Amino acid sequence: MHGFAFTNHWPDEHITSITLPDPFGDILIGNAAWALCGGMSFASRDYFEAHMWAPTPSTNPTGEGDPLFDYIVQRLGQSLNVGDAADFVKYADPVYPDTDDPTLGDGRNWVMAHVAFPAIRDVIDSGNPCPIGVVIGHLPNVTGIGHQVCVYAYQLSGQNLVLWVYDPNSPGNDDVTIVSSTFPGPTRRSSTSIARSTSHTRQSASSPRHTNNVLLCRGGALSSTRSGSSSPPVA
Repeated sequence: MHGFAFTNHWPDEHITSITLPDPFGDILIGNAAWALCGGMSFASRDYFEAHMWAPTPSTNPTGEGDPLFDYIVQRLGQSLNVGDAADFVKYADPVYPDTDDPTLGDGRNWVMAHVAFPAIRDVIDSGNPCPIGVVIGHLPNVTGIGHQVCVYAYQLSGQNLVLWVYDPNSPGNDDVTIVSSTFPGPTRRSSTSIARSTSHTRQSASSPRHTNNVLLCRGGALSSTRSGSSSPPVA
């Protein structure tokens, strides 16, 4: 996978700004310390699609004005829209059920099995990586409810689902997985992997990451968010 060599750890500073005429100065926007995982995940797919290696330095870009930093921030903004944010909040609500509820509707398990995973599978089967959102927390901690990674392979056997992902929090690690041993999906066995980056040294296998969290496929929005976006910076 064409992931970055630096980690998703950023200083407490703005990510972009709006310049106003004198004497008003600049309006600073955002906080990099909240993490840029969505931008990094989408940008990693951009490099794959452009048949380019992602930049190899292990040091993070310096901040606004750095071409790579600005590109990651641009893709972060394109990785989430109002509907996506609403989904994160919806599924992070402790009241929302894991299983179907006559009042609240389809449960988290149904959404993953019948909406998220089929969409992820279709993107991977088409030969492309698939950025996804993962609901990892609960309200009221808004800044900690979600994370975005990029899936590049999957295996489904019975109720055992494994997704191999590029995780911006674990650069250079090809063994990061999301695992569900009680996945309520189809029982047929299937497995697909797209081309993997050879620029990373393969790490010794670690224990798989087990999760009952909600997977939200972001691959379906790629065609619209990619249009109008500039090409990724040359490494």
